[in-house]
Amino acid sequence: FSITDDYNRPSARAHHVAALDAMNGVIWIHGGYDESLLGDLWKFDTRTYAWNLISTLGPTARAHHVAVWDTLNQALWIH
Repeated sequence: FSITDDYNRPSARAHHVAALDAMNGVIWIHGGYDESLLGDLWKFDTRTYAWNLISTLGPTARAHHVAVWDTLNQALWIH
């Protein structure tokens, strides 16, 4: 395992959510707190070890929340 790109990854954070899409080999990360609330949504490909920033515009910034991956609808539900 090695990190290939030091710049294209989420910042260190606490109180975020993570959900696993095992069928597609993806881990979704949303929000949390670094020195302020975060609202970014990231996708990590477990096959290529690559991070992709999906959105900085929503869902709204939050911490201490919950999320689940919906396999049937291929959707991330965040509350």
